[in-house]
Amino acid sequence: PDDLPFDPARLRRPVRMMLAPAIAGVLAVGAAAVAPATSASIAARALAMPHRIALPDVAGWQRVAPAAGAAAWAPWHPGADHHLFARYGDARGQAVDWALAAYAGQGEGRKLAAFGTGALRQGDRWIRVADLPAIDGGHAMRIVTRSGGGGGTVERIVVTWYRVGWTVTGDDRSVKWATMADRLRGGTQTAVAMHLSAVVRPDAGGVPAAVAAIRAFRAAIGPVGPAVDRIVRPAY
Repeated sequence: PDDLPFDPARLRRPVRMMLAPAIAGVLAVGAAAVAPATSASIAARALAMPHRIALPDVAGWQRVAPAAGAAAWAPWHPGADHHLFARYGDARGQAVDWALAAYAGQGEGRKLAAFGTGALRQGDRWIRVADLPAIDGGHAMRIVTRSGGGGGTVERIVVTWYRVGWTVTGDDRSVKWATMADRLRGGTQTAVAMHLSAVVRPDAGGVPAAVAAIRAFRAAIGPVGPAVDRIVRPAY
């Protein structure tokens, strides 16, 4: 605590690496001009997103009525340019909800993995009770809500993937790094959140059966990256 914050004797030494004020001013103005020019160049190289996109048909699965009542669920992405949601069922009685939120570009109020957005919103009636092992690279979790009159609960498994530029990740912390890398490379700048969810039915296999249904549906749509690209960049 008694150490000096700096050595006054060092201040008497000649100052090196100085720039003339005129040269420094030119460099400062030039640096300030480069940033918006670079930003405009990157934006010009971004891939445009169609005005209308839709979830596709999936082989072996067909559209079914969405869950009603307490079992109803949807992710929260208020700043997205497109919100897609559909429920699919197969011949074995499995049902999976497919939700997708697409951003043509991220910015203030339009961030893919912002606080309070995603599979659960802030103050949601659904509550996360446990994280589960990743499913095909996606972040999986178990959520619950009260069923209403009976006083019981309804459970769901939700798995989340993010597609940022050409990167696929299930970690929302990696989204920021992927976003910066995409901008620096002059990439697509599109960002997509994809969620697959299934209701846990205790009378039909419980959590393992819900996880198996999500795995089966993910296998049916193919790898996440190409599956998302076919929706948000069909002409690419």
